[in-house]
Amino acid sequence: IMAIIHAALRETLEGHSELTTVLTGGIFDADNLDRQGLRPDTPTLYSGHLLKPCAVIRWRGAAQFRPHYAAEKRNFEIYFYQDSGNTSIEEALRLTKKLLHRAQLEADNGGLWWVNWVSDSGEFTASEMGGASAVFSRYEVIYLRE
Repeated sequence: IMAIIHAALRETLEGHSELTTVLTGGIFDADNLDRQGLRPDTPTLYSGHLLKPCAVIRWRGAAQFRPHYAAEKRNFEIYFYQDSGNTSIEEALRLTKKLLHRAQLEADNGGLWWVNWVSDSGEFTASEMGGASAVFSRYEVIYLRE
């Protein structure tokens, strides 16, 4: 079921034209990247030596969602990166929150899931991305187990 939820979330983000206009480097699910993550040879990610604005979805552990015995909640974070400054990543953060907070989405298996915004980080320097500007937003998804 998690593979279906991962795909549905990424498709929802990629289907939002305003968001993809801002995130010209792409939207990636960390589970689909190799252990080195994003690299300079990742298609669409760089223009010359400059990192294009992009996002990486990182899923966290699951927990029971009480009082429903067949429901779980899981957190995910969306990390936004850009070469320098924060104009694009702040806009992407705003658009993503507008799109996902209190959203009810349907996965390919017919399951419904609910997304709520939890928190945002402040801007930070991402050493794993060569000192790029970064910010992340945390969400909680609630879904029914099959």
